[in-house]
Amino acid sequence: MSKDSSNQSESKAEVIPPVCQSCRFGSGPQRDCSLIAKGDLSALMEQGPCQMDRYIRSRINLILRRNFPLVTGQGDDVYQEAALRFLDPDLPFPGAKLKGLAGLRRWLPRFLRNQVIDHLRRQKIITRLRCGACEHYSRATPQRCQLEFYVGPDGELTPNPWWGDRVSTKTDPRKLDPVCGEFTWRKPATFDVFDDELVSETPAASKSQEAVRVCLLAIDKLSATSDRGIREAAVIAGHYFSKRSVAELAERSGVSEKTVKRLLASGRVALLKILTEDFGLESPQELLS
Repeated sequence: MSKDSSNQSESKAEVIPPVCQSCRFGSGPQRDCSLIAKGDLSALMEQGPCQMDRYIRSRINLILRRNFPLVTGQGDDVYQEAALRFLDPDLPFPGAKLKGLAGLRRWLPRFLRNQVIDHLRRQKIITRLRCGACEHYSRATPQRCQLEFYVGPDGELTPNPWWGDRVSTKTDPRKLDPVCGEFTWRKPATFDVFDDELVSETPAASKSQEAVRVCLLAIDKLSATSDRGIREAAVIAGHYFSKRSVAELAERSGVSEKTVKRLLASGRVALLKILTEDFGLESPQELLS
């Protein structure tokens, strides 16, 4: 064997998850998994040493923390629904193409992200998706999708057919043909709040839940007032709802702590004005009365 081919073999071996090295379901130099290849996901969950249930739960919690920072207490419910869907015999699972655990882990994030979004929509926590709310979409002029390539199920870079100005801010990514599977809510550091996209009414909401709902709707309106309003809404949401310190917000946003404090101060004034003029509140105490 030549030195080059030996190096290539070592490089390939490095990408094989360690748990696959001694797994009885693996075979061949790439430790292809017989359970994944034939789509026997139930056996994979029950008998595989890769702890897929734990991996799926951790990925769901990561998606919720990164993409939906204001949503709490949904992880267990999403996991139950995602696990049932994952084990559904009718799931179009590309096991023959994925072959092993590394391929499955490339395929799972998009699948689980879709499960999270579907759950939040069923719960009416989010009620609308549009390209303008995606982190890959530039809201600065010219407005356009900036994701030129994405990683396909086979791990290869694939040209994005919707890159550039082919979609508008109001385009629903689920109605595109082909459907865009790369939608990701803007991350907390640049989180923009859009009308009717985060919160909808819950008929039996408690007083505290209703107060949170009204505040979030007010933050939505604040973000729609101006570019500064977007920044004020982002720091208010991050500080009061995600419990981030001024120092952490400054570091995540790339600005000074003084700037964050100024945004919090001016944002509170603007938010109180919106609560008073648009929601008819004479004082914040009315939210819990």
